[in-house]
Amino acid sequence: MDTRIIPWALSVVLLVVIIIMSQCHRCPECETCPEPVTEVRTDSIPGDSIPKPYPEVKPEPFKVIYVEVPTNIDTSEILRKYHSEVYGRDTLANDSSVFVAVDWMVTKNRPVFFRPEIANRKPVAINHYTTYTFENPPVTRYFAGINIGRAPGEFGLGPSGALLTKKETLYTINWDMLNKDVYLTVLWNLKFSWKKVKK
Repeated sequence: MDTRIIPWALSVVLLVVIIIMSQCHRCPECETCPEPVTEVRTDSIPGDSIPKPYPEVKPEPFKVIYVEVPTNIDTSEILRKYHSEVYGRDTLANDSSVFVAVDWMVTKNRPVFFRPEIANRKPVAINHYTTYTFENPPVTRYFAGINIGRAPGEFGLGPSGALLTKKETLYTINWDMLNKDVYLTVLWNLKFSWKKVKK
């Protein structure tokens, strides 16, 4: 058996193992995500401070009741009151929620008009909801795996480790067990931004 194919066969087996392991859904203890915070701001719109007048309403009698006329009457007084104009104002409701009043006038033994005034004193509350979500805080992460490779005339295999710091700096170390080599790598996160110049 040709011993030269052993490294290649081992490489294929390890590659298949890596692919199978990457397809497995391993869920270690996940870090708790910060809960979204909802801020509620309430704006209170006050009610009417001054009553609003409404259009006059001309009432129509829906019922007439006739009574017996006395014999001793003052005709002139009756005529004076009949032609007089009687004005009045009745307050139907007056509290912290609503104010309702009615102005009216009666002449010739019948109401001529009603004019209501209404003020809605109850405030209206409007709620504004603003939700804030937070990303997970940066943490130090550790990784472990294997490194495998081949160069002309030699084959490399060994464990690998990586450290990702909170500032997103990546440190990796690879140990080639077959060739007794150690490699250390440091990678920095590069962020580029271009500011647009306002014309």
